[in-house]
Amino acid sequence: MIGFLSRISDFAEHYCEFYNCIRHNGVEIECPDKGKNWQTKDLRCAAGNRILKNHDFKLNLPYTPKDRFIVQFRHPFYSVRSWYELEQKNGRQVGLWPDFLRNKMSFWVSFMKKWILRHGAESNVLLVPYDSLAKRETIARVVGFSGFNKCDVNKPGDNYFKRFRPIEEGIGLDKSLKSDIFDFLKKPILRHYFTNRQGLRSVVGHV
Repeated sequence: MIGFLSRISDFAEHYCEFYNCIRHNGVEIECPDKGKNWQTKDLRCAAGNRILKNHDFKLNLPYTPKDRFIVQFRHPFYSVRSWYELEQKNGRQVGLWPDFLRNKMSFWVSFMKKWILRHGAESNVLLVPYDSLAKRETIARVVGFSGFNKCDVNKPGDNYFKRFRPIEEGIGLDKSLKSDIFDFLKKPILRHYFTNRQGLRSVVGHV
């Protein structure tokens, strides 16, 4: 989504990759916080950029009525699996998949409780399910919510919305964890986004 928004609007001129002080394309930003450990940084961009990417890993990003929040979220199985694959790609020791999933699931649940259940109905919070990212209407909603300038949602064309990224197949879960996940997803607000057709199966997910 970040790359696409940068192609159709002035998004890139205001964006900061909070963790490394870079633009979406890797270009460094002249910033007083450059080189600092992200855990010691102020939660606002020291260079003055108004759009920051933040995973809220420590769950300490404050909700404020005056700011706008675009909250991207995904089914827990695919969310944590993507995290696992990224850690592997970066050469980190991740251990066995079932252990990794169980370990990270508590963060996923806490994140959803904070941003979806507690703040999701606020007018300055836009909820963006991952499965909807490859839809032009979703991009149009993000653009309208964010107030970007010089924006053309019809660019670059329909082919962009037909790209897919496969999730590795053949991944099993023990029954107790699967049951815990489904019980949480049955909560009224979450049920709207996570239905049976989004169950723990091998699928192809949009990027």
